[in-house]
Amino acid sequence: MHQPPSDGLSPSLEHIAAVGTDVRYPCDVWPRHLAGPGDARHLTHPLAASGWTRTSDPLAPGLVLLSPDQQTSVSINPQSPDRSYWCFIGRDGTPEEWWAEFGQGTPVEILAGLADALIAPTPEPAPTVPDVLRRHGWTWAGDDDCLISASPDGLATVTRDGKADVRAVEPWHIKVRAATNRTLWHGWLDSTTPAHLVAALAESLASPTPVVRSTANMLAPGAQQARSSMTSAQLADAHLQRVEAAARSGPTAPSPTPASALPPPPVPGQRRTR
Repeated sequence: MHQPPSDGLSPSLEHIAAVGTDVRYPCDVWPRHLAGPGDARHLTHPLAASGWTRTSDPLAPGLVLLSPDQQTSVSINPQSPDRSYWCFIGRDGTPEEWWAEFGQGTPVEILAGLADALIAPTPEPAPTVPDVLRRHGWTWAGDDDCLISASPDGLATVTRDGKADVRAVEPWHIKVRAATNRTLWHGWLDSTTPAHLVAALAESLASPTPVVRSTANMLAPGAQQARSSMTSAQLADAHLQRVEAAARSGPTAPSPTPASALPPPPVPGQRRTR
């Protein structure tokens, strides 16, 4: 049976259900790069279920998770002093050091593409970023010295500077702007980031699948929305399936948790006890 991490971080059924019930009047939002940050638990719950442990102050607003091999970390800092980033992912202390940094406003579903790849088997062969983006209708121009790709709406770009030294800090740069030309968020990945992780991030960035947000959210100019066909219970069940899949990929095998074990969503207006 799967044992929760020693720090008690393994998500409870109540917390998993809250991922669904915390979305008020669900709506589908697309393109996903304009959807706003979303719920960080979409990123952190699967990592915790697969054996990642918290190393940060449990009473601080930020969160640092450390991989079972103690080499890779994910840091979420909603109060970054200069507001330049809210998520930092990297591997430190080994010859295979790498890092990726994402600014305020990065949709968590896009970050989850990279995070999920950290706990999944490495695909062989790993797809390339150009192949991934072209498959989703992104344009790709340039040569080996400078490559740039743009989303179908022209509001997101992925750039790689092929002339950069291997120690350069920004060989991969993601930039997303609103239809008003205001920059919404950036992403940076250094040149030593494993190719399959960059490709996984590109897949989650370019995916045409809408993400779910509350209708009360302020969306960026250019974003589209429609009432979602998913209920709060279905959102919670989908999240539970992601958490269970992550637990199966962790260092120990879990016993399956039935979706029927999820607590019922609260009555509208009723305060939920956490």
